[in-house]
Amino acid sequence: MAQFEIKEDVGDIESSIQGSTKEDTETGVTPVLAKSFNLLSACATGITTGNAWAVLGGGIIASLYNGGPPGIIYEFATASFFYCFIAASIAELASAIPASGGVYHWATITAGPRYGRLCGWFAGWLNGLAWTFAVAGNCSMTGSMIVYSYALYHPEVEPQRWHVFVCYLIISWLCCLTVMFCQRALPLISRIGSFFIVAGFGITVLVCAIMPSRNGAGYASNDFVWKDWSNVTGYSNGFTFLAGMLNGAFAIGAIDCVTHIAEEIPDARRNIPRALACQVTIGFATGFCYLISMFYAVTDLPLIVNANSISPLGDIYLQATGSRAGAVGLLTLTIAPIFCATIGCYITAGRTFYVLGRDDATPFSKHIGAISPTWHSPLYATLACGVFLTCIGAIYVGSYTAFEAFIGSFVLLTTLSYFLAIFPHLITGRKNIRPGPFWMGKVGSVVNAVACMYIAVSFVIYCFPYTLPTSPEEMNYTSVITCGLTLLVALWWPYINDIMVGSVQAPRKQTKRVRQAKQKSVTFTGCWTCRSRKVKCDERQQNGCGVCQKSGLECAGYDVNLCWMTDKKRDFQGLRRRQIRLEQSTSPSISEDEINRIISSLDSISTPSCTVTIGPFAIFSKWEHGDTEHVEPPALLENVHHTQDWSPEITPSQLDPELSNELFETIPDDNVIPNAEIHEMDFSPNWESLLAMIDTPNSPRLSYSRKMSLTMHPSPHIELSMPLFKDSNTSMLMYHYKNHVAELLQPVFHPRNPWRTTYLPFALEGCPDLCLVQNTGPTSGVSISLFHSILSSAAFHLRNVMGGSREYHNLGLQHRAKALRALKFALVAPKDSQQYTVYLTAMLSLVTIDTMTGEDSDFPIHLKGCRQLQRPDYGSEILDDSSRQVSSICHFLSLLARTTAHELEPRPWKTEGPFFEEPYFHDDDTNIQYMYGITPYLGNLLQRTCQLAEYLAFYQDAEMPIILLDGCSALYDEIFSWDIESESFDLIALEDPTMLEIIHCQALAFHSAIAIFYYRAIENSNPVDLQQRIAAIWTNLSLAEDLKDAYSFGEKRAAPMSWPAFIAACEANDRQPWVEWWERVQGYSMGNFKRQWKVIQEIWSIMNLDENVVNWRDALKQSGKLVLPI
Repeated sequence: MAQFEIKEDVGDIESSIQGSTKEDTETGVTPVLAKSFNLLSACATGITTGNAWAVLGGGIIASLYNGGPPGIIYEFATASFFYCFIAASIAELASAIPASGGVYHWATITAGPRYGRLCGWFAGWLNGLAWTFAVAGNCSMTGSMIVYSYALYHPEVEPQRWHVFVCYLIISWLCCLTVMFCQRALPLISRIGSFFIVAGFGITVLVCAIMPSRNGAGYASNDFVWKDWSNVTGYSNGFTFLAGMLNGAFAIGAIDCVTHIAEEIPDARRNIPRALACQVTIGFATGFCYLISMFYAVTDLPLIVNANSISPLGDIYLQATGSRAGAVGLLTLTIAPIFCATIGCYITAGRTFYVLGRDDATPFSKHIGAISPTWHSPLYATLACGVFLTCIGAIYVGSYTAFEAFIGSFVLLTTLSYFLAIFPHLITGRKNIRPGPFWMGKVGSVVNAVACMYIAVSFVIYCFPYTLPTSPEEMNYTSVITCGLTLLVALWWPYINDIMVGSVQAPRKQTKRVRQAKQKSVTFTGCWTCRSRKVKCDERQQNGCGVCQKSGLECAGYDVNLCWMTDKKRDFQGLRRRQIRLEQSTSPSISEDEINRIISSLDSISTPSCTVTIGPFAIFSKWEHGDTEHVEPPALLENVHHTQDWSPEITPSQLDPELSNELFETIPDDNVIPNAEIHEMDFSPNWESLLAMIDTPNSPRLSYSRKMSLTMHPSPHIELSMPLFKDSNTSMLMYHYKNHVAELLQPVFHPRNPWRTTYLPFALEGCPDLCLVQNTGPTSGVSISLFHSILSSAAFHLRNVMGGSREYHNLGLQHRAKALRALKFALVAPKDSQQYTVYLTAMLSLVTIDTMTGEDSDFPIHLKGCRQLQRPDYGSEILDDSSRQVSSICHFLSLLARTTAHELEPRPWKTEGPFFEEPYFHDDDTNIQYMYGITPYLGNLLQRTCQLAEYLAFYQDAEMPIILLDGCSALYDEIFSWDIESESFDLIALEDPTMLEIIHCQALAFHSAIAIFYYRAIENSNPVDLQQRIAAIWTNLSLAEDLKDAYSFGEKRAAPMSWPAFIAACEANDRQPWVEWWERVQGYSMGNFKRQWKVIQEIWSIMNLDENVVNWRDALKQSGKLVLPI
């Protein structure tokens, strides 16, 4: 797959090692090829490039030998009939895999992982060469008509081959330069070409039908047109008929031309089959009617056959019209469509070699696989085709027979490339791809079989000599050209196999998926009944496990049983066994040398007057004095060595003097508050005033610059000279949470930050350390739990900021234990919406602790508890903003957890209900814009993607309902038709334009990540634009960080929502930009970022070591790590 890089300095054409585009970061990531075509222009491209009637007329002389006029008509109709089967097979593949590589990508996927790269290699190269030969045929055909028209008015001039060659070069390079430098005009040119084809067809048919009666020549008989068979080939009539179908195949055989602009067509899965149907239908109709009208106008066929004319079609027009002007006029109407068709052939050939170059499958792939950022076209790929065709045209001058062999191999090479895609699709049971909107079902096998049989039979027949007896000049050398080119491509394969990236890495299943082998464990897993019996459980999810059912026992299920901490001693012998995953310890560690230094320092103290503590060791005084003295010997401080996950405790002597004075000043006893008076007041209705008190002059402060802070100013009615909290640690942690942690939890600054405006007021209701005592009644245990959770989050973040301080680490552990204990004894069914919101906030705050620590994997338990919390019946009650915010946080965190779960939770589709569950986010839930940088629509898209993946997981070993396939297609259309201009960001735009720009970047990155997740979870495929989307995510997230750095003067305050970065980094081929990005965000000192980065590195390592692991979800499961990429 192509790798995309981003650079600041962009030249005319720049490409990575993998041959992809590099765009300027200021302009963002543009598509590899802009979607400049629509359905109309796509149909026009197919009609123009196919150009059936004009091509039939241009090569009419070769067709006359195989049966005369009746032979040409019937052979064309028969060839068109069989090509309908090929077209249907190609339309089915293009609908499932719309890619500019066409047969190159299809053959790679349908042949499976073992032979896919080889089949794709041959299919891509043979198809690309075939289209270059089609260009050569059109150019020579047009050149011959131009020279004939000139000679018609200048009888003294004898046409020469070099005359045709000059016209050939002019036409070829004019078309080549048009494709190279007029990318935006190509749809218009296609429409003009289709107009010429339709108008030229109509005029030609009318002239051929009318003029014979006007010039006195008369019409040919019906027998001449329909019955008089003329076989001058020397073969039997039956074989002559079959061989004559080659001419019809050359006219109708440009089936896949429109598929090569798949990346430039919106909704390509539906529009490509429509364009193919339009091309085949109009091609046959125009070609059939054109042949009939033309042959009725022929009055002297032997004169045309025996004449050594450079353009037999001109002789036919001359007989039909009876005038040179009429003949030249009709030739002009034929030249114009063929010229436009030549442009279409150049488009097809250039796109084919561009895709091959993008995957390092061509010489000079660095340039061939590049897109010009100036002209937005595959410049060098098209240029290479022009140079190659110049060489082919030179053969025309030297040997017309050799040139005709190259031109004639077009049909053999194209059908062979189709065969390499269709035949593997047939013999594998059509299971290696997931159906697109156009899918033939069971009939498809018959259609594919007929197409393959026709290709196989015609390939052999078309290699026979044209006539018997034959001569070197009349010999059919197409077999030599086809086999020779195939051999050359095969000889290059051993070299290119090592460097070729390939279009895909894994096949896609239609209705069944290979179930991943479950990890083996040394302990018993499964339902709790089987665990207690120490037997192997089959882990059946529906109606309990099968082992318990066979044994006649009641299955205890698979729910996680929480073990709450209490002060009572417990008997641990009765605890059930659970599977334990061994992970690297994140606890602080001390080297042996440090332990020796600490002990030596303690030994030097002879008779301590009080207990002295150094690190984890202490020496106790004979008399207890209540306080302990914490000592850090200078020798120890100078020789501190860290481990990877922990730095030794930082003492006042190591800190900046200003920071040291603020954080580590002498604190009086907690129970004594000098010069302070206890005020009794009820301030619960006005929490803004209380929150402002946290920022009073006596509040402990960190040395963070707060130039851009959104802190609320203290109320003018409350002036306190005393601290808000009795405990200094509580005051410091609460201050740090309000002014730093709360800002880290959302990607932009916004005054309605729920972690400040919702979490804090609920937490202060449960604060036991307030100097201002509320008299409204007993404190809620849930509020107490929330209060300690907030302090724990702040303590753990300070631990990270201070390089692993054990003091803050212990504070965090203590407050977390208190939060869990308080929540255990407080959980009851909430009575109203306000109480439900408080309960939900308390449980979500435990997830916030995990976000700050990065060391725990308890978030699935907390989120499951949130989902199981019984919601009271609101009735007509209107939810306030706090309830909406907390509900959105719960839904979004649960959604992200589903995306990284090791196993998708299978769920059957219920026919009686709606296809998708109720959306998590309503249109008016705009709070998630500033909380997570996404929109409600994007959140619901991810929700539907997860649900659809869970449906597919249920049917992975069973026949899949057709409605699920329709659902996949509909979801695909929704995802890839989204545009940020359709979203409203009024809530953000009113606050700050910089914040709006950051939200735009975050939303664009999130949308690209949804597309990548859809490919992995639904289709299990690697599309051609995967690395492009990864590059788009990197560009948008990096731009967002640059904007925040400029806004906050380099402070790390508003952390990004990291799910897009996690998804993209796991999928990236070019990993260095993501190494830099993840190292950059470590500056936020959030443990979850550190954990995600370690998991990503482990996923990379697994995928590097095991070639069978191509899906990051499989690698994540193999690692055994749980991660919440928030």
